[in-house]
Amino acid sequence: MQELKRLFENSDVKEQIPMIKAMCAGLTEQITEEELLLPLQFMVNIYLNCPPKHPVKRILASTFQNYLPCIRDRVKGALTEQLLNKMTTCQTRADSSETGWRSLVDIVSSLMENFKLGENCLCLISLPVMKFLSKALSEFIELFSASLSPVKQNELMHNCLTALQTTNRMLQKCHMTILEILTESESQKSFIGYASSLMASNMKILKSDNFMLDCKTSCGMNLVLLLKLLCPQEVVAQLLSAAFRRLVVQTSAPQYSWLEGCGLYSLNLAPLTPTSHLCLCYGLFAHLDPADLLYEFMDNTCLLLDVFPDEFLQLNSQCEDTGSKLLLAKSMCLWTVRASACLKTDCVSPAMRSRLKGGEVTLQKVLQYVWATWEDTVDAIRLNARDTFTNSLKVHSLAQQTDPIQDSFLLDLARTLILDINWSCKGKYGSLCGIVGYVGTTHFLTVLPSMPRDVLNQMKEQTLSCYASELYQRLCEAHQGELRNAHDCQTKWLTLWVDPVLDVLSGNNKLHKLHVMEYILPKLLKNGKMTLHHMVQQLTKDTSKDSSDQHLGALVTCLRRARVMGLLQNQESGSSECLYGAVSITVIKQAMAHKDEQVRLDVLALLCENQRSTEVISKTEFDLLQQFLPWNLNNQSPSFRQHLLAHLKKLLFRLQESQATLQRNMKNKKTKPEIRETYRVSLDNYQDFVGWLVEHQFLCLSGSSFARRTTCLSILSLVITALPYIGDNLGFDLVGCVHAPQLQSLLECLTDTFEENKMEATKILQYCCQHRRDHEGLSNLEPLFDTALTLAASTRPQDCTTAAYLFKVLLVQPEIYDILKNSNSYQSKLFLTKHRETFCLPPADNSQSGRSLLLLWILLSYLQDQKEVAKESLIMAAANRPLYPTLHCIRYVLFDVALKNLAQDQSLQHWQSFIQNLINICLEISEIVSPVVHNTSPEGNVPVEAIGGLNLDTLLDPDSLKDAERSKETVMLMPEYLVVCCWRNIKEVSLLLGQLNLAAPISDPGRPDVEGLLSCDQILVMGNYFKKQLLESVHRGAFELAYAGFVKMADMLWRSNIQELHKLPRRWLQEVMADIQADDPNSKLCSTRRSAGVPFYIQTLVTTEPISTGRPCFKQTMTELLQMALLDSTGQESASNPQVHALNTLRSLYRDTRLADDVAPFVADGLRAAILGFQNPFWAVRNSATLLLSALVTRIFGVKRSKDESSVSKKNCQTGRAFFHRYPSLYKFLLDQLATATENIGNSEGMLYLHPSLYPILMVLGRLFPSHLEGADTSLNLAAFIPYVIKCSSSAVYKTRIMSAKALQPLVLPGQLTSVLTQLLDMLPDFGVKSPNQNLIHGLLPQVHQLIQTLPSVSENIRVQAGHLLLSKWLNKIWLITRRNTCVMTRTEALNVTYRIIKIYQDVEDEEILLTLTTIRDEYTKVLQQELDLFDLKDWPQLAGFTEFVVAVARLELTHVKGNNSGIISLLRRLLQCAYYEVRLIALVFIRDIFYGDQSDATQEDTRTLVFQGVEVSSEFSRDLLVTLRNEIGESVSILNLLLQRGLTEETHYECIIQVFEVLACHPLLSAWDWTLSGGPTPSQILETCLHTIQSNPRDEIRAAVIQFTGVVIRAVIEEAHDNLPRLGADNSDPIQKWLMVLKEHSSSEQCPLLQVSCAKVIGQNADLLLIDSENKIGDLTFPFWTVLVNLLQEDDGQVKEMITEALSKLCEDTGTVQPFLSLDLLIGQLVNCHGTTTRWKGCLSTLLNWIKGDDGDDSIVEERLFDKGEMNTYREDVIFVLLIIKHLTTLLLQLTRGQDLIKSSITDQSGSLTLKEGNSDHKNITKLDNVMRYCERHFPSQEVIKHFVKLRDIETATFSFSEIEIIFKEILGNLHKSIEAQEVVSISSPFLEVSRYRTVFPNIYRTLKLMEVVKCLNDTLCDQCDVIGSCIISKLGEQIPVVNTLVSSAMM
Repeated sequence: MQELKRLFENSDVKEQIPMIKAMCAGLTEQITEEELLLPLQFMVNIYLNCPPKHPVKRILASTFQNYLPCIRDRVKGALTEQLLNKMTTCQTRADSSETGWRSLVDIVSSLMENFKLGENCLCLISLPVMKFLSKALSEFIELFSASLSPVKQNELMHNCLTALQTTNRMLQKCHMTILEILTESESQKSFIGYASSLMASNMKILKSDNFMLDCKTSCGMNLVLLLKLLCPQEVVAQLLSAAFRRLVVQTSAPQYSWLEGCGLYSLNLAPLTPTSHLCLCYGLFAHLDPADLLYEFMDNTCLLLDVFPDEFLQLNSQCEDTGSKLLLAKSMCLWTVRASACLKTDCVSPAMRSRLKGGEVTLQKVLQYVWATWEDTVDAIRLNARDTFTNSLKVHSLAQQTDPIQDSFLLDLARTLILDINWSCKGKYGSLCGIVGYVGTTHFLTVLPSMPRDVLNQMKEQTLSCYASELYQRLCEAHQGELRNAHDCQTKWLTLWVDPVLDVLSGNNKLHKLHVMEYILPKLLKNGKMTLHHMVQQLTKDTSKDSSDQHLGALVTCLRRARVMGLLQNQESGSSECLYGAVSITVIKQAMAHKDEQVRLDVLALLCENQRSTEVISKTEFDLLQQFLPWNLNNQSPSFRQHLLAHLKKLLFRLQESQATLQRNMKNKKTKPEIRETYRVSLDNYQDFVGWLVEHQFLCLSGSSFARRTTCLSILSLVITALPYIGDNLGFDLVGCVHAPQLQSLLECLTDTFEENKMEATKILQYCCQHRRDHEGLSNLEPLFDTALTLAASTRPQDCTTAAYLFKVLLVQPEIYDILKNSNSYQSKLFLTKHRETFCLPPADNSQSGRSLLLLWILLSYLQDQKEVAKESLIMAAANRPLYPTLHCIRYVLFDVALKNLAQDQSLQHWQSFIQNLINICLEISEIVSPVVHNTSPEGNVPVEAIGGLNLDTLLDPDSLKDAERSKETVMLMPEYLVVCCWRNIKEVSLLLGQLNLAAPISDPGRPDVEGLLSCDQILVMGNYFKKQLLESVHRGAFELAYAGFVKMADMLWRSNIQELHKLPRRWLQEVMADIQADDPNSKLCSTRRSAGVPFYIQTLVTTEPISTGRPCFKQTMTELLQMALLDSTGQESASNPQVHALNTLRSLYRDTRLADDVAPFVADGLRAAILGFQNPFWAVRNSATLLLSALVTRIFGVKRSKDESSVSKKNCQTGRAFFHRYPSLYKFLLDQLATATENIGNSEGMLYLHPSLYPILMVLGRLFPSHLEGADTSLNLAAFIPYVIKCSSSAVYKTRIMSAKALQPLVLPGQLTSVLTQLLDMLPDFGVKSPNQNLIHGLLPQVHQLIQTLPSVSENIRVQAGHLLLSKWLNKIWLITRRNTCVMTRTEALNVTYRIIKIYQDVEDEEILLTLTTIRDEYTKVLQQELDLFDLKDWPQLAGFTEFVVAVARLELTHVKGNNSGIISLLRRLLQCAYYEVRLIALVFIRDIFYGDQSDATQEDTRTLVFQGVEVSSEFSRDLLVTLRNEIGESVSILNLLLQRGLTEETHYECIIQVFEVLACHPLLSAWDWTLSGGPTPSQILETCLHTIQSNPRDEIRAAVIQFTGVVIRAVIEEAHDNLPRLGADNSDPIQKWLMVLKEHSSSEQCPLLQVSCAKVIGQNADLLLIDSENKIGDLTFPFWTVLVNLLQEDDGQVKEMITEALSKLCEDTGTVQPFLSLDLLIGQLVNCHGTTTRWKGCLSTLLNWIKGDDGDDSIVEERLFDKGEMNTYREDVIFVLLIIKHLTTLLLQLTRGQDLIKSSITDQSGSLTLKEGNSDHKNITKLDNVMRYCERHFPSQEVIKHFVKLRDIETATFSFSEIEIIFKEILGNLHKSIEAQEVVSISSPFLEVSRYRTVFPNIYRTLKLMEVVKCLNDTLCDQCDVIGSCIISKLGEQIPVVNTLVSSAMM
């Protein structure tokens, strides 16, 4: 008893479990029956009363089961007795609740969950249990009502489902027992009664539309199980006549009265819905015995082969919703499972077995269903289709009973799947996975030898990656088994399957590599270390620079995966020079600096991830991490930062677990001392690393980019989460590291413009304040509170978020309570009106909720005062106190409080009062701003209502009116103040009210004992507000903002248990639908502007409706909307407003991704409405129908994947079978509409005829393509559309003809190509026909062209067969390309067709085809030769299509060239001198692509698409011909001169200008051009012309191209100037100076990236001349070029940075490009390396110091606008840039002094050179400089991979003068001193009130302090100057307590 008492007193489950185990163990001992009875009763009672799945319940069940038989019998008796008592009590008590019934059903269910003893108990009392279950199901159904809330309905449905499932399990497990009981008449009578009740309940559920499908399928199962017990011999006879709508078997089965009474026989009279019928069939089929399924009827049919498959497939066309389609897919899958099970029995006759073979009708029907659904949009349907296919193969194999490898059906099916199905089809992969197990991978490779690489290529697409990877794994696993006995099998397997993966990982496609790494690599590595060894061997055998750079990433990727899988050894046990025993540390460091982000992430993952979380982390790993992190924290890619944080999170959690393990091991007395010392060292390493990590994050919070701040704050949060300090040296004491500077840095982050950073900083501040020790939290709370109040009324939108987060920080500190209570200290700031007189704070305690209540009350009063001002003058409020900041703060603070957990005490009424006042004020604010928001054009409009004067009676201080005129002037000049004020107020009101509905508890009228914060009346008020905003607003902004809040409210209403509330959404829907249908002219619903907010309103109500109830309101709404959308407008005088509203609303619903599955049944009708809407006579309807069609095409075919409008991606297409399987009603509709649209299309006699529906139909058909698996006999064959599409070729509308050609191509199967081509060619007229119909010709030729383009992808036989016919017929139509054809448009198409024919058949080895082709080619060549004269014409004929014809001729002429002759040169000269720019552009793009070859820039694709229809020139010519053409054109002086002439003087068209200069920039002759022999302009003259073009032309593209060209000319200009001038740069008019100024101007942050890339390219191309200048040709002009590079490297565009890193790699041999931020460090180091110790050391030193000083910004006060912020580089980090410069500056100073000791008082001789004091030197200053450098290295270490970058050259013969160094430093310090003096004194609130000014204060101080730190190491004179500046800085930091952050604090130490 004591043990039981202790058990009940303990509420912790973890502690209860061992106590129960001990008690149960005690019962197994020899004890008396009296002693045993009571504990057993308690144990059984505990078992029965425990919730399902409870751990105690499982333990007791296991214990009961393992007792001795005697005790087990007592347990059985106790279980039976107590269960009977519970059931009896539940059934007899009148007040039994639904919860009581459900809990008892759960008890019965738990007795059958792996609990044999429980099953035996149920068998003993099976009849009472059946009685109870039938009664429970009846109770649940009786309680179910449509008037209940959706949540309650869902709960009752699940209760019914549980009762049914429990009953079914009971009937199955107790089947034999119940059969024995039924032998007794009384028991049989009772059981029939219970069964009748169950069946009646089943009928109710089946006939109801409200129950979910699982309930209905369980009903079907229940029927079968009951009938098996009551009439086992007549189950089939009783069920089939009732279940199926046709009489299957003629039988004289008796009809039972109890079956008739429950409604089973009446199913035929009142048939079920298709969905319910499907559920019934599924349930029946699942539980019928094999003998019943295989029983043959008199007509030789059976259930398995005839009845159920036909029934399922017949229901297929009737099931529209996603749920029923999914159930049908499960049914088909179940059929294959049961068929294969039946084949394994002895019941199958040979005839039946033969009918189940793959080639027979039955299985073909199943496979046809698979082909139709394997691409379904629903994942579950696709997966079931795949399982159905796999099981079908199993059925065929069992029926065939032959070797699968010799099975022709399987081999042909595999071949068809491999060759005929496109790889973009997702179903292909699963099918191949299934069939490979039968025919083997070897057969696959025989059919398609390139299959491994083909499958890998599909991994480029994210949507296909998982499918392709699974297939790849199955193929390689199967092949490995097949090769097991082959010679050298392992090598063959690795070469075939592993090497292609390594090739992908070494490639350049990042997405492809990522997918292969995630999906395939882990599966290959499962083969063990041998595969890893092969990978490492293959990736390290090639040591060339380019190859090793590519293989490095692949190597690290493989190692990373191997590390996670435990294939690498622990670092502690390996060599310190080799990481994890696999690769050297040097290689890892190279990978850490790699330019590819994924490679660097893989290195980090390699260091952070491990299979064992407790493994010790070595010092080597920490060192590598310290080198890696500083250079990667500011990555611009959010994805990179997220992955970095994820890896660090794994590391920190590893560190935590490893730390705990080490601590335990140290305390273990068995641990040896030497091992304990090793553990201590490891723990110290842990603390050192985390200490460095935290220190570095705080250092980087100030003066860094937002990306670095984001990462740093996230890392600090990770430290808090992963390493909480719990004492005993466990975790990390972060709070102990946070002092005043760190808190200041965190406070600064609250001013960040990125809210994510504010959020993280707030979390860290709250943690530090809550866990502070010795009052080390925030000090001076009152000024901070005052600042927050000020920001809470700021006119700058970003300030209010700062205020909100600052309030959050303050509220966690109890000290703020006294400040909040002392209202006198802040009342003057709060109130301008007389509202101060009524201000009173409610009583509240000093808890979190109490402090929040006080603050919210203060803010509400603040808001009330602002509202009074806004009432009188909205302009005054907008310019001074715009309300929305205070609302924003209230929203943030309010929803931090757990409103639903507030105590039911006196404070609740104060909360209620606050909520009521808040709602009232929100509604008043909405009314105040409505004149602006509801105005038809609110942007920039200042309505008269907003311009009002202030009422003197409302003000406390009449002087405040002085600001009125100023405010009016501000708003009138900058109306955005008013716009922002009003729009943001609406936004805040909507979000606040919406969130309030979700967060606040609501008072239930039915439960007066529990009070809430909101009443039902308040909910109605807020609902009316949202209704008004959404239904009456005419501007999108207003209803979009209200929509966000209304969604939250509707979501709450649907799920509310309060009847008055959960009925509101349904009522509102009915009201708005009635308003739309009424078409009242006085209605406020807006029919223009896409129905304004009406779609948003309806969309909100239907999308938030719970899915569990089937969304009946949504279905009803869709039905009504479609009825209105399909209205006939014939005879109406104006557009139907209901129809317009319906179309616009349907568009919104079809676009909503939340309704993707629910709208599927309505897509067909929606498409009908859209297409018919095109025929409407009114524009408003047609416009809405167009928008609806666009939404439906996206919903049906997916989001467009291709940018090219002329082609549709295969991913945006469907097979005709799949499309019409989903929407069967559309087949006849589209066919009829197309027939109608094309009825008179060719009989218009020249008149313009365009049927409105033709365009949408062709657009839909163009996205369908025939399936190779559907066969020709399908009832939904796409061939029926072909004749009508061909008829469109005679249309007089050009667009119709083009669209018909695109629509025809996908409709034609390969087998139909020959016949359709014959038909089209026969329709073309022969020569001599009078007045041929040119429209018809122009329509037919594109159709022929489109079909010809498919010939390369068909089989060789079809291609040759089509070739014989095509060439013979085209030879007769060849006149169409000659001048005998007078229409240039048809000649253009005919030429394109001829070119395509020649290209396709030129390599065919058929003599007849080649003979005909020769004749065609000769005629084609002759025509092209004749048309050369066109390019010499000055005036072209004004004919339609003539320009396109000449362009086509020019393109074909160029693709027809052969090289090795002068023809190409003369042709290009003609084209370049043509009078029309289209032709010149063709020639220029041709030359450019010839020069670039395979290295064409991605930015050039637009012109390639324009000129060559997207075809690359390199693919048109062989490699040898390409080289020949490149040499011939590149060596032509005449072409070069012509290009220079056109570019510099003659060319006028902007596209041609761009191409001319791009061609000149890459021309091979210019690099070695002798300008003295050219006879043309000199390089200087050319440069002058180019500079003039750059300055005068407004187009960025032209300026970028010209800048690139100047990079080629500048070398010659410098050489020319160097030869003519003794010293360069003396004259400011020098062209090089001008060119440098152009580069500076066009590389600035304000310029577009295109110009910046051009500047980077020209400097990189001339790096040896402009940067190194070893021959000193440009003198000190080299340093500005370094400055340009350094600035570009800090730009935010990734392409610009990449270009600079490539330029940097040219400065150093044998080094690949590294990541951009590391490149900045290398670039500074390379400057020191190149010039620091040469005669130009002064320029180098001055450049470094000027970079530290920075640009002199304009400190003049500029009036700040709300939106015009100008260009901002958010990734530039001046502070860290300074730290990097300091590092290299100290290196330079140490090197300049030759490493000698510096002296404080320098003694200089007359020459000023540095002299050393002999015998009196110390190392003090050298040590200081060394410490400075060490500090920099600690936070930004140099990478070993680039040591030779910073290795300084030996000092040249030049003398270094210390006096000159001193002069340089003095000048820089003087400038910094002036800058510091000009700044204002920093106060505690400045970080929040003057953010823009503040952000320049501390960085300026920092750079000054860091420079002073270096200067103090030089001499006393400079030290004195530093002391003066230091005093100035201290004075600027404040007189009382200096406000410094971590950054400045680190510099002052």
